[in-house]
Amino acid sequence: MRKSPFFPKRFSYRGIGRAAGVILLFSLILSSCTAPVTLPPPEPLGTTEAYPLETKPPVPEGPKVDLFGQMTEAQVSCLQSHWDEETFQAITTYQRPPTPEEEGVLKECGLLPGESQSPPPQTPPPSPPPNSGEKNPPPKDKGGGKVDELGPRGHQIMYALSEDGLNWTVSDEVIRDAGSVPEVLRLPNGDMLIYFVDGNSPAPGLLKGSLEEGWTQIPMGIENGPRNGIVDPDAVLLPDGRVRLFYLDAVPEDMNAPRAVYSAISEDGIHFTQEEGIRIAVQRITDPSVIRLPDGSWMMALSEGGVTHLAASPDGGEFTLTG
Repeated sequence: MRKSPFFPKRFSYRGIGRAAGVILLFSLILSSCTAPVTLPPPEPLGTTEAYPLETKPPVPEGPKVDLFGQMTEAQVSCLQSHWDEETFQAITTYQRPPTPEEEGVLKECGLLPGESQSPPPQTPPPSPPPNSGEKNPPPKDKGGGKVDELGPRGHQIMYALSEDGLNWTVSDEVIRDAGSVPEVLRLPNGDMLIYFVDGNSPAPGLLKGSLEEGWTQIPMGIENGPRNGIVDPDAVLLPDGRVRLFYLDAVPEDMNAPRAVYSAISEDGIHFTQEEGIRIAVQRITDPSVIRLPDGSWMMALSEGGVTHLAASPDGGEFTLTG
């Protein structure tokens, strides 16, 4: 993660260009960045997939449990008293499985069956229904207060403005509490969408609106998508007006296996259908960020802790690591 010149906490960011200026949208601690460009029409996905769906191992029945989605403050403090920040982030964001010694800490802190020295997990207060059409509640601290470290539940979506893309002014306005890894996209009709990880819900978050008129959360869906939900969304506006969304499975079926990046396509940026196969699978990666280059090829950046990997694809189907 990159150090911020504006805040003592660490965060990365994802931004967009505009005709009258530039808007940078970010989330404290976690987020990502993309810059839309005007590109030639996309070629269809290649018919040969590196990982077709039919070759994926069978998925066991029964729901997966997100151990860290509902941690109490006592459990977070317990983990952080045993682990450094790098270990805490790696395990609670599923970048790697815990070692046997680390599993002992999870038991001690009440996150796995065993002796517990902290209270059992508590259910967080419910967020407004995503299809209620309600405006987001007023921000709590205007971006200047303390942000806890309960994963996405402790993150905030904020923004910065620039006229040249080099010099930025950070706003103290909080667009969304309990939101992380935001991706902003302007559709051809002028609508602006923010895809994000919702810290209050396993479902993907989607906001529609503007800086001037405010934002409303609306439901989005991914037909045939991962049953455990998605994280780290990254959207690309295609020249024909469709939207391609890249993302990770929220809770991997096998934490020891390489992490797979999936994609889905949408006509309106709201209702998606997952495309067949996976785009790439790399061990311990997060935050895919994808662009389509002027020559029609595609480039993807992936984070592995403090290391950034690059991958390329001729058509947006199968990506191969290049560095």
